[in-house]
Amino acid sequence: MKERMIGIVHLIVDRILEESDLEKNNIVESLISEGYNPDEIIDAFAWIRNYALNLYQDVRMTKVYDRPETFRVLNEEERVRFSVKAWGFLIKLRELGIIDDQLREEIIDKADRKSVV
Repeated sequence: MKERMIGIVHLIVDRILEESDLEKNNIVESLISEGYNPDEIIDAFAWIRNYALNLYQDVRMTKVYDRPETFRVLNEEERVRFSVKAWGFLIKLRELGIIDDQLREEIIDKADRKSVV
């Protein structure tokens, strides 16, 4: 998945979690005002919908405890690359099955060593 798409999905999920009076149009208008184009936004909503449907299907067909679990601890050099919030988000993506261990490692490796995400 493209980095820009991950960013849009992240913004949509954050807005869904933050807003009590949720309206899809408000989220779309907000994202457009931030410079995202409508096609990207539609693709992000479609990805979220498909992911949710697939997750529901997977939960019905497999047992959660059948999935091997890993726990990743950052070393000192890696710790400076991520804020607590960013690392928590990465853990959440892994726990939800949105990313696997290999993609998590790629994200850690690609994180800029000079700035905090």
